[in-house]
Amino acid sequence: MEQILRYVLIFVIILDPASVFVKKLSIYVSGDTNSSGQKKEPPVGSVIGKLERILTVILVLCGEIGAIGFVLTAKSLARYKQLDNQNFAEKYLVGTLSSTAIAIIAALLLK
Repeated sequence: MEQILRYVLIFVIILDPASVFVKKLSIYVSGDTNSSGQKKEPPVGSVIGKLERILTVILVLCGEIGAIGFVLTAKSLARYKQLDNQNFAEKYLVGTLSSTAIAIIAALLLK
């Protein structure tokens, strides 16, 4: 029962709290002080980040650390053209690295 609770806790942490942290970190890095609360676009990036963290945790728990590179590569290929914009690229890199770090640390704590 304790192991099940640990799994549930880790997956709860990597979903919403991690998303809030990554979003706040990205806003801080980009210097965007406009926090009017209005969403200009659908939260697709947040959903992608959540799926990325879930896959990363599962891969770490299964011992397939190398496969995390495929997840990050697929994500980068989808955003390839947008990476020409330096502001987007910096925000993307900070978000991806912090999101992946949170997932790996959470999985290692679970092991």
